[in-house]
Amino acid sequence: MKISIKKLFIPVFALLMLCLIFPFALRSQVRAVGSDDDAITDSEFKSSKVAITQGYMSYETKIKICWESLAGSSGYVIYTVQDGKTKNIATVDRTTLNYKLTGLKGGTTYTIGVKGYRRSGNSTIYTASSEIRATTSPSKPVIKSFSVSGAKAEISWKAVSCTKYALYYYNNGERALIKFINSDKTSTSLRRSCYPGLTGTNGKCKIYLTAICKDEQGNTRESRASIKIAKTDLQVPYIEDVRRHYSLVDGIAMFKNIKPGPSNTKSINCYMYKTTDSSKKYSTSKINFTKKDIEAIKKFESDYFHSSWTDGEKIAFTLWWINMNSTYDKTYKYSAKYSTADVIFTYKYGQCLQYNGALVMMMNYLGYDAYLVARTGYRQHYRAFIDVDGKPYAIEVGADSRRWGFYFMDADNDMAINRNK
Repeated sequence: MKISIKKLFIPVFALLMLCLIFPFALRSQVRAVGSDDDAITDSEFKSSKVAITQGYMSYETKIKICWESLAGSSGYVIYTVQDGKTKNIATVDRTTLNYKLTGLKGGTTYTIGVKGYRRSGNSTIYTASSEIRATTSPSKPVIKSFSVSGAKAEISWKAVSCTKYALYYYNNGERALIKFINSDKTSTSLRRSCYPGLTGTNGKCKIYLTAICKDEQGNTRESRASIKIAKTDLQVPYIEDVRRHYSLVDGIAMFKNIKPGPSNTKSINCYMYKTTDSSKKYSTSKINFTKKDIEAIKKFESDYFHSSWTDGEKIAFTLWWINMNSTYDKTYKYSAKYSTADVIFTYKYGQCLQYNGALVMMMNYLGYDAYLVARTGYRQHYRAFIDVDGKPYAIEVGADSRRWGFYFMDADNDMAINRNK
């Protein structure tokens, strides 16, 4: 039987076209077993999303994000959305499951998206977008200046984008907070007596400044620290250290039960007896306040005292400050030239009459009837006292702590007199 070539060609051609088209139709409509590409239809792929890991790594100018592998994907597109504008950042292959964005601004929150793509014939199809909000760490705030002069510490720095700044010092190898500072500030002046880390131990203060911001989940992100050292010749006790000092704590508590009188800036009493007189029969003299004494005391009060401090804390602070900063005036170079409180608070020189006398003047200025007792002759010394319920309590500044140390409110002191008998 004869079959024409034309009649034979039509079914053969139809069969050939069916073989060519069927696999493509099947792949887009039916789940196959084997590769991920074949397991996901195009329509399913378009509606799927890349699973972005919520945790991310943040740097000052970089953010690293990660995501899980998406079945059927040929690769991934990474983009950002800022101010309503989408910007494609990179396209990576299917084996890459993380990306580090660079050139970002510190302390800024970015919307970062990832979507998968795949080839479908001659076109490319994409998944739905997956996005997270990620925040860069703040930029390092560069300290422009840091000076410690007298009672104040002055600091300035260059502004960075953040929610607040943190000022630290290091205490026993660990970072400890001095103060948080509002983000709209680029300088601050601190009263050294009210903040830790500014005491000036060993003649210097060392600070660390960082910038802090909150990310989209409320977590804190902190910048690298800017470090600065300032030299100082003045040591300033920190009030919390004063409150905790074993030589001061009982005296501070005792002053809560002593009612002050009016401020006295006229004179202080000094009771003198000879070392050889066991009966301690004394004579009385007065040491007058000079104008310079009053000015020095008021300046000291303004520079160091805080309105929240108790009188006992003010007196204990004054005692420790004199102990830290006064130099023993062996040759009377300063003591013979300047008056009692002025020579201590202004020039930081004196002997026992001056450093304990300056403390007594401060106590009288605050309204307390403190006085000096002088033991003359062998082992001559001047010591501060105050009567509590008729009983004399000694207070010793001991300006040169290597020789005397200091104590506050000693009830059984060898120099005590009973001036009320």
